[in-house]
Amino acid sequence: FVMGEGGGFNCDITDNKIDAIDGSFNFKVKQGKDELFKGSVSGNYKPASEGGAESTLNAKGSITLQKDMDIDKEGKFQLGAGSEGGAEIKDNRLQTITGKLIVIINGPKTADGKKSDSKIKVTATGSVDLEEGKVTKFEGKAALSGGAFVIASGLSLTRLDATVTIINNELQKIAGGAGIKYENKGFTVTGDAQLEWEK
Repeated sequence: FVMGEGGGFNCDITDNKIDAIDGSFNFKVKQGKDELFKGSVSGNYKPASEGGAESTLNAKGSITLQKDMDIDKEGKFQLGAGSEGGAEIKDNRLQTITGKLIVIINGPKTADGKKSDSKIKVTATGSVDLEEGKVTKFEGKAALSGGAFVIASGLSLTRLDATVTIINNELQKIAGGAGIKYENKGFTVTGDAQLEWEK
């Protein structure tokens, strides 16, 4: 946690050490050398104590993500860098964020169990519950990056310019332009299409 310039707050100091900060302040949150997010919030910050208690931040305000962040424990969904909006932080953990968000759907693992490099990035105004690890409902314009994205047995996307709907951490619907590839028992078909796929 790094405080920035600006804001207005009260600061409690004992024996030349900061006990607590209350008010409005600009800040950055880092993990090692990586900057996770930054913002401007109103709340309370308590530095780590000599007794071993960790520093804690409890606040509400606006933030901007600087690095992709996992939404669910499996890492299937991520909140993308550049997402920004109103947020609540409790005990150093980002709880919720509402605003202009980028939700990344990571492709399923390959047949040999390796992590896929394919991703669908969905951009829209919405809300994500990071504490529950849930994308309740999120719908927006989507684009594909990386390799082919498998959406069903034998069916994958090679290009995407469509609207995507996510409900309760599941890809539910794709509607729009797409490059598709279908494979079944050595038979392969590829092409471009106006896709209307629903789980």
